[in-house]
Amino acid sequence: KGVAGAAAAVAVLAAVIPPLVAVFLHKIAFSLCAAAANSLGCAAEGRFLSALAGATGVLAALAAGAGAVCLIAVGIFVRTAV
Repeated sequence: KGVAGAAAAVAVLAAVIPPLVAVFLHKIAFSLCAAAANSLGCAAEGRFLSALAGATGVLAALAAGAGAVCLIAVGIFVRTAV
């Protein structure tokens, strides 16, 4: 049971971590681009890129929540499996 649970947890984390890293890198890129746009005098584009950075933050939270739910489900499955 323990080995199966650990393997399942590693599999879930391996599926969840790369998209989370990608989303956080996009958030950083959008934030840097928004700062660059604001410093160059493009206020509308800066606000748009800032909004995109906020949306990617929400997306990261959703992905992290889905990963947590999957880990809990795997834990319950391994605990109740015969």
